[in-house]
Amino acid sequence: MKYDIQHTCGHIYTYNLYGTNVRGERYRKRDFLASTSCTDCERKDLIEALKSRFSGIPDTEQGSEKQVAWAVSIRCEAANKLQDLADLINQDITPTNTKMAEIGLEIIKETLWNTNFQFWIDHRGEAFDKNWINKKAQQRLS
Repeated sequence: MKYDIQHTCGHIYTYNLYGTNVRGERYRKRDFLASTSCTDCERKDLIEALKSRFSGIPDTEQGSEKQVAWAVSIRCEAANKLQDLADLINQDITPTNTKMAEIGLEIIKETLWNTNFQFWIDHRGEAFDKNWINKKAQQRLS
């Protein structure tokens, strides 16, 4: 059965809710949807929250709205991992690994400041962990 539901953000969407309504399942689903923001607003809120958390990082270059939104979410997730990795590197600096630590921190900084949305979409599956940073550092040293 189709329902026009107004979300808390004010947007109205039509949903086709399936199933019986013997125990009020459709009404509960309808009420739940009405108590939430629409998916478009939730996505925008998430992107804004992620952008504000990483305000020191420049905005992603312009692509389509969906590409940029996807790239920003990938980038912010990667930024969490990279910042944790940078903290770990800073804690583990010793006189014997200073050069490697400097290279690692430089790679992290360059990666975080990369504003090309295509880069982030292409590297969405990267782990951004110790193995990743070691591989990149070895490439620089060779």
